[in-house]
Amino acid sequence: MDFLTWNSNQLLTYFYIFSNVICSFIFLFILRRSISGMNDHSTGRIFNWVLITHVIYFILDIIWAPLNFGLVDNRIFLQIIRVFKYWNITVSAYLWFQYISYKINHVIIDTKLKHMFSYMLNIISFIVAVIIVVNNDMSSSGTLAIVLGYLINLVPFIYIVGAILNCLVESFNSPRNMRKSMFLLTGYTVILLLSGGFQILFSQIPCLCFGTAFIMLVMYTIDLQGLIYNDPLTTISNRNGLNKYYEDNIKSLDSATIIMLDVDKFKHINDKFGHLEGDRALKNVAKCLKKVAESVKDSFVARYGGDEFVIILKSSTEEEVKHFLGLLDREISQIKIRSNYNVSLSYGYTFKKHDDKFDNVIRRADKELYLSKGKDVI
Repeated sequence: MDFLTWNSNQLLTYFYIFSNVICSFIFLFILRRSISGMNDHSTGRIFNWVLITHVIYFILDIIWAPLNFGLVDNRIFLQIIRVFKYWNITVSAYLWFQYISYKINHVIIDTKLKHMFSYMLNIISFIVAVIIVVNNDMSSSGTLAIVLGYLINLVPFIYIVGAILNCLVESFNSPRNMRKSMFLLTGYTVILLLSGGFQILFSQIPCLCFGTAFIMLVMYTIDLQGLIYNDPLTTISNRNGLNKYYEDNIKSLDSATIIMLDVDKFKHINDKFGHLEGDRALKNVAKCLKKVAESVKDSFVARYGGDEFVIILKSSTEEEVKHFLGLLDREISQIKIRSNYNVSLSYGYTFKKHDDKFDNVIRRADKELYLSKGKDVI
């Protein structure tokens, strides 16, 4: 067929198909890099499933376009493809909701009620899809068709709006240094919401295709940065993140407090209970450090290496530091991993001087930690 003889409907259809093919290749590229390059942690696995469901959506969209825009006439097949496409969107939105939840809270879904709510929406979407197939009349103007059409489009929006609200709530409850990340996650999810809305309004323009491709490229880049600056075991910052935070936020200050700490008798925990139990101990310690740090204004927590952690406080008085360490001691004392041992920490801290280099303050804090080992009082 000579492309010069194509009408506007044909041009839009082929553009729609071509766009989905390009997006499919982009997502497959990201998926391949994600699987081969990222650690096997929960957020990476959920992100991969988000990518997979989007690739399936693009493939279904490629099949759907010529059927829907009249280039191919097969009404029954069109209805079947439409149902699977819309249900796939629901599953993708559900996975995005899970992904955002894990990015924010490092848990997928933490209550039975939330589990029930999440699965219920997927079940509703599937039931609606089956009813549409049975009626084979989604595009009609009948009351049932209109209600079903609204329902199958509404469910994905509920997940996306839920993710947005989750981000906003967490933004206002997070420390100041975390708010920027939360607002960015909110913005990216809003773009997804708008892409889906425009896709419904302008069905011949691949709005959702372009919107999701942009967001997934951005999120993949963010996750790569997370691998550079975050510790995969404890999910807090690693040494690279610590160094970056110091250079960006602390180096120019006249004063700050750098606390170095490690887990007492950690080798004994590993030797007696195994390395998996040792990992659990480190994760519980990191969780406590993060919880206490979030209760204090302008603080930062990182895993320095092994069983060593570093906390940076912008406050720089003995009273404030000892108050912070008292809170931390109380929180750590509540860790009960197994009934036959508890977790305790040793601390050493130093006060930053004007224009102190990172290595210098870490060296002094490490020296203070060494001096405090085996003592009850810092």
